[in-house]
Amino acid sequence: MRFIANKFDIKKYLSNKQNIFIYGVGEYGKYFFELCKFCQIDIVAFIDNYSNEIYESKKTFYPKDIFEKFPDALYVIASKAFRQMMFEDCTANGISEDNIFAFLPYNPADNKIFLLETLKVLIDKADIYNMPPLSKRFDNLGNYMYSRSLMADKESRDLYDRLLRLLFALDFMPGEKALALFKVHDDEYWTNIKEENYTYITDKLESYNLPIDEKIFNETFVLDGYSYSDICCVVSDDIVVDCGAYIGDTALYFYKKMNNRGRIYCFEPFSKTFLKLKNNIKFFNAEDKIIPINKGLSNVEGKFKFTTFASNIGASRIDPNGETEVEITTIDIFAQQENLPKVDFIKMDIEGAECDALRGAENVIKKYRPKMAICIYHKMDDHWNVPKIILSFDPNYKFYLKHNWEFTETVLFCVPVKEHMRPRLSNPGEMEIIGELYKSAHSQLSRNKALFASILQFRESVTMIFNEAENVVVEGSE
Repeated sequence: MRFIANKFDIKKYLSNKQNIFIYGVGEYGKYFFELCKFCQIDIVAFIDNYSNEIYESKKTFYPKDIFEKFPDALYVIASKAFRQMMFEDCTANGISEDNIFAFLPYNPADNKIFLLETLKVLIDKADIYNMPPLSKRFDNLGNYMYSRSLMADKESRDLYDRLLRLLFALDFMPGEKALALFKVHDDEYWTNIKEENYTYITDKLESYNLPIDEKIFNETFVLDGYSYSDICCVVSDDIVVDCGAYIGDTALYFYKKMNNRGRIYCFEPFSKTFLKLKNNIKFFNAEDKIIPINKGLSNVEGKFKFTTFASNIGASRIDPNGETEVEITTIDIFAQQENLPKVDFIKMDIEGAECDALRGAENVIKKYRPKMAICIYHKMDDHWNVPKIILSFDPNYKFYLKHNWEFTETVLFCVPVKEHMRPRLSNPGEMEIIGELYKSAHSQLSRNKALFASILQFRESVTMIFNEAENVVVEGSE
């Protein structure tokens, strides 16, 4: 069963198809019908076990009668509560799973339910004798939920939910306990990682710190950290801008992906790592395809001061009080100076300067609509500011997510599409109320360490609110 979330998906999966039926004539079914009508997709009829309603001249039939007559038709399940039952009904009557879709529009009530469900878990698991100080996360629940609503597929949404639970848990327990209780990836994920890419590079790449930084190379070569399947990745003949090239690990990863066809422009501002970058490019005989540039990137040209870290020079960042001065340019200026015919892919891992570098790439993004892999873990507000900046340049981008380490290495994949319908967002007032609920929980758990009756009473009140949220009905839901 595949999921359809919006008009883009409808056109992708249903264009030029015949005999399409909507399973369910409730609000989801009618909403899906209207989207199909907008996309000029013809629907034969509705099917439903409990209704014979006629909607927009389309009749509703008993499912088994249609299954027998149209075994090769496409069936779109338009129900949230009975989705699994309808799917089993289809397959039990001989309908191939390849012909079954489920309409899953983003519902703003899901944000409320997710946050309250998460709070229930955090209260149960809180370390009330070792409570960390309250962070700013709960002042920004609406912003986090905005980012959550942008995820374009179920895998990204589920991953983001697990990541948010881990981040929120840091306000209720120490990091080690949070990592143990709220794993972003289970143990099976790590054991199933294929390592055939690992030996290709790690025994040859000249690392700045020896031994080789296992975390960096696992992320790039083992986890395919800068590719999202075939949806957002480097391919042959691409022109790539690698922002934060370090010693060339990602550049050589892209070089392998493009099969020696294309070009990669690598920006690395620090002289020591830049030298390693040049040496690695030379060692792999890639000098005609990988072009190193000894500059950083922002939204203006000039010279900026940086703070560098001897133990991890790759984590150096812009700092007005820094001791190292480096030259800075913008992607727009560079593309114009080099007269680039196109830009197909932009990767950014530049220690919190991603938003400014994106602002400096406005013309390139508008003109060439590149695929992008942008790190969003350096600053809390990168979670929502990065997609907001991109959408301000071009509203037709879809977003996917990867998370390649414990608390860090979160990458937002940005894919241009022809047309994209944005989900309805949660009410800001509701998010403020839930944010205050999180703060109240944190305060009560912290102050009343021995008053378990009070804590249990609070848990019960959250449970009651959560149960009320589950019954919320909004436009386009059941």
